[in-house]
Amino acid sequence: MSDHNTRFTTARTKTNHCGFAALVDTARDPLVLIDKNYQIIAANAAYTDIHGISSEQVIGRTCYQVSHGRNRPCHEFGDDCPHQQVFKQHRCHEVQHQHCDGHGGYERVRIHGQIIPLDNGEYLLAERVTKVDTQNEPTNIDSALQSDQPPQTSSEWIPSLSPRSQKVFHQLDMAARSDAPILLLGESGVGKEMAACHVHRHSQRHRAQMVTIDCTTLTESLFEAELFGHEAGAYTGANHQIQGLIEQAQGGTLFLDEIGELSMPMQAKLLRLLEQRRIRRVGGRRDIEVDFRVIAATNRDLEESVEQGQFRADLYYRLACISMTIPCLRDRTEDILPLAQYFIEQINKKSGRQCCLSANAIEKLQQHDFPGNIRELKNRVQRAITLAETTHIEPHHLGFETQILPNNKAPSMGSARQPQEQPQDEYTPTSLAEQEHLLINRLLKAFSGHRRKVAEALGISERTLYRKLKKHKAT
Repeated sequence: MSDHNTRFTTARTKTNHCGFAALVDTARDPLVLIDKNYQIIAANAAYTDIHGISSEQVIGRTCYQVSHGRNRPCHEFGDDCPHQQVFKQHRCHEVQHQHCDGHGGYERVRIHGQIIPLDNGEYLLAERVTKVDTQNEPTNIDSALQSDQPPQTSSEWIPSLSPRSQKVFHQLDMAARSDAPILLLGESGVGKEMAACHVHRHSQRHRAQMVTIDCTTLTESLFEAELFGHEAGAYTGANHQIQGLIEQAQGGTLFLDEIGELSMPMQAKLLRLLEQRRIRRVGGRRDIEVDFRVIAATNRDLEESVEQGQFRADLYYRLACISMTIPCLRDRTEDILPLAQYFIEQINKKSGRQCCLSANAIEKLQQHDFPGNIRELKNRVQRAITLAETTHIEPHHLGFETQILPNNKAPSMGSARQPQEQPQDEYTPTSLAEQEHLLINRLLKAFSGHRRKVAEALGISERTLYRKLKKHKAT
């Protein structure tokens, strides 16, 4: 917007709509002028194109009708509204929103709002809209939620309709611009690793690796060997030089997952690493300078851990330069159905099925508080598609009890054609252990006993699958 500031300043006396229309048409990006009553008084062709409508259909309508398809301003739905902020504070405001794309869908955009003073004492809001690049985002939720596998990238974007999600995405984008340490807080399964990937992919370090360290698996005896690596002959069995995880993150991002699980001795070693930015391989004789950005995550209350003497205060303050909380799924319920549909589409592609949710299943999903958050939702959907004998997903497939809805309930999501009746399984497991046992056996049968594929379908490691097989005595 800065390259248009001079034009706006010199054109303050142009109070007629034709003058404004000529002005906004000089902008390359989608640009729209809005008055204090939310009405659009001018918009360029780039703006009307992204919404798939003509300028005649835009002028005179409110910005929230055109951009959001709503009948009320977005701040009344909890959004960070540029109109509210700019007219109240009389200064620029940048925010990330989700807008209608003109094809019945939505796209994530970044809005830069600027106040335009007029000679008559009134003001206008100029909004420049740019589409957020989602081509390189780490949006493969299946891989990002598996703590024992590195995050991968996908060309698709995770649906996020709630104001809380949009606010988090905006904060992550802002944080990606700097190299400051970030501490991600939130319950297990909310997608903290996904958030770390988002920051890395949008930072200046995106060409290097993001290395994930699961702090729950680190032991004091192997801390240096795992993080710093070792030289050949450093100890018995060390036949080759091995580069540690820190060196692998050179020039990139180091993601420390579940940082709150580190013991006090390991916290001291990590603090020294962050302060000195030098490592020495086990058995080595020289220091190696390392350059990485650190992002840490935890589901613990680290401030409380500091007060209780379980976490070093100096390490906490070094990690929490930028601290943000990823909201749990029950606090952003608008995201439940879009996420469920996303998972269904992804799993359908892999399995060759065409499953969809029934109205009963939709209601159950909306009523559930999801203590396991996105990870739980993904696993329930995976379970449902595995157990469903037809394309119709019912509540019992998702692990919920079946409840018949009145005839006036909304139709199911994902398909307009659905069978009128859904046959029940001959045997419905009554406990979580029995459900898990049944699911594993069905997956083993579906994948002809291929355990690695079963583990991938469940979103767990092969080691975890082996433990479950042993527990259930499944073959």
